[in-house]
Amino acid sequence: MSRKQKRHSTVRIGKGFSFRFHRGTYRLRVYDRTKTPKEKTISLNTDEYALASIRATEYFQRYVANQWDPWDGSRAFFCLSDALAAFRSARGDLRAKTLHDYTKVVEYLISSVGGDIGLDSLKPPDIRPIVHRSGLTRSSRLAYFRRLSAFFNWCIKQRLTENNPVEGVETPATPRVLPNGLNMQELEQLLIVAEDYQWAKEAFELLAWTGLRPSEAARLEWSDIDDHVIKVVGRTKTNRERAVTIIPQARRVLDKLTNREGLLLRGASEGSLNVEYLSKVFRRCANIAKLPTRYTLYSLRHTFAAEYRRREGTLYGLQHELGHTSIQTTQKYGHLGQDERRAYTVNLFTDADSTAPTSGTPSGTPSSIVAKRSTVQTKKRRSRQRKRRFDMEPMSGLEPLTCSLRMSCSTS
Repeated sequence: MSRKQKRHSTVRIGKGFSFRFHRGTYRLRVYDRTKTPKEKTISLNTDEYALASIRATEYFQRYVANQWDPWDGSRAFFCLSDALAAFRSARGDLRAKTLHDYTKVVEYLISSVGGDIGLDSLKPPDIRPIVHRSGLTRSSRLAYFRRLSAFFNWCIKQRLTENNPVEGVETPATPRVLPNGLNMQELEQLLIVAEDYQWAKEAFELLAWTGLRPSEAARLEWSDIDDHVIKVVGRTKTNRERAVTIIPQARRVLDKLTNREGLLLRGASEGSLNVEYLSKVFRRCANIAKLPTRYTLYSLRHTFAAEYRRREGTLYGLQHELGHTSIQTTQKYGHLGQDERRAYTVNLFTDADSTAPTSGTPSGTPSSIVAKRSTVQTKKRRSRQRKRRFDMEPMSGLEPLTCSLRMSCSTS
């Protein structure tokens, strides 16, 4: 049968089930004279005969097994590739890179199990090789796990499936990665080396004293600068409006910028700032300054956060400045470095011997509690002394009474 004949002929799948090509796509026809209406038509979302046949057969098998009924409004059968297309179409509000990351992970799954498999047919053994495949770092495994879980949760919300196959997969170990920010001495060394790249030095200073993401700073314009804040509108990671406070150090950086029109930061050729090239320049300057290899351009954002915390800033204030949606993301800045923690602990117990209480009272106990304890102890001590004194005194007052009782008894 030719392709044209297939498209214009009706193919019977089972009792009451058939499909045919109509208006650019294959459509499934379900007939049951006991229902009202007697006939239901469902799009198979494809113009390929082989794929339409597979999906129509899947519909028929689910109908026979009482897993799907087009008359009661139950969800239709969706294959993995169709679900991905629907996800990409519906989640256009995500950033292009975020949507690309989701698509990449689901496409890995499609290459492993096939795009024609139904969502309800997916099981944890199909997901496990994608999440725990060799060659992935712990961070990548956790990212794959979370993206697949979010994708299938969206499918459940849209009634494309009932189960999330990722829930049966072991959660990858969460890597404990603490943010590494440059200290003030390292930042000064970096800026000295960056004198040969004046445009890069200005960007380094602005990133270190504002906490902006490099991609956000590259798109800033002078019109976004207010008297006290930098307005980051529609250019954030979460596409939410945000205002970054201009501290005195950041103000000095802005005052040194000469070009006051258009983009705030310029590249090497006075054009737009290229973040990738800026990152390479940072790595080059960091190597010359002999800074640790763990530092990247993003470490300048961590530098601002670390300095904010060192100056006893709150986590909630830091969350607002950095533009984090969740406070849990900001809590990773609640730690202290090894040297800072050691110095902090030493300072806590400096001159501890001279200030330690001599009566055994724990340090840090409020004075009111100490006074109350002293009063109670004094009363108990005096009570014990009176009792001891009473026991030790001779009972001379009772002797006349005892003698008189003996005499009265003898005369009687």
